[in-house]
This record gives sequence, C-alpha cells and structure tokens, in this order.
Amino acid sequence: MTVLLARGIAFVVAVATLTAVMRPDRWGIHHLFFVPDLVLIGLLAGSALLPARFARRGLTIAYAFAAGVVTTASFSYVARDAAAEGVPTMVIAAVCMILAVVLGARTPQGEARAEVTR
Repeated sequence: MTVLLARGIAFVVAVATLTAVMRPDRWGIHHLFFVPDLVLIGLLAGSALLPARFARRGLTIAYAFAAGVVTTASFSYVARDAAAEGVPTMVIAAVCMILAVVLGARTPQGEARAEVTR
C-alpha cells in the first residue's frame, strides 16, 4: 500500500514540477532549477513506473533527490523575503522527505534485512 501511494504522489509531484518548468519565465538553462527539476521529473516518473520489486528502492532514491532539490527551492523563497509564496513548495519538500524516510526504513515482507557483521 505504501509503494502504491508513493507511486501516485510521485506522478503528482512530477506533473506539478513539469507544469512549473513549462512556464515561459522558467523554461531554459538560464533558470537555476531547470536541470535539477528535469532530473527530478525523470527520477520520480521513472521510478514510479518500475516493476514492483525495484519500485521501493527507486522511489526512495527519487524522493531523497526530490527532497534536496525542493528544499533548496523552498529556501530560495526565504532568501528573497517571499516565504509566504514558498509555502506550497515547503509542503512538497516535507512530503518528499517523509516518503524518502518511510520507504527507506520499511522492509517489504519476504525481504530479509541486511545484517551488520563485525
């Protein structure tokens, strides 16, 4: 259930990011977040489409990357004294962080945890 929800949220975040990137003032290499946003879109959409046995790991990596990119974008609003405008971005950053931790922490049934040996 967690992976299914994470797949759906990945598509929502990817489409929202694509919509933002497609705006004329943000389209092009001159925009600071253009390349990271494209990578974010590719990772989230691509990992959401992975087969079930790879999806959890792929989504964990994608959400961790997305959390970094979106957190940086959130604080760019703070640096410009426009924190109120950045609230939706901060919410997305928090969701990405939470999903990266949840997906990374849970071991699916039937998959053994790696034992640390000394």
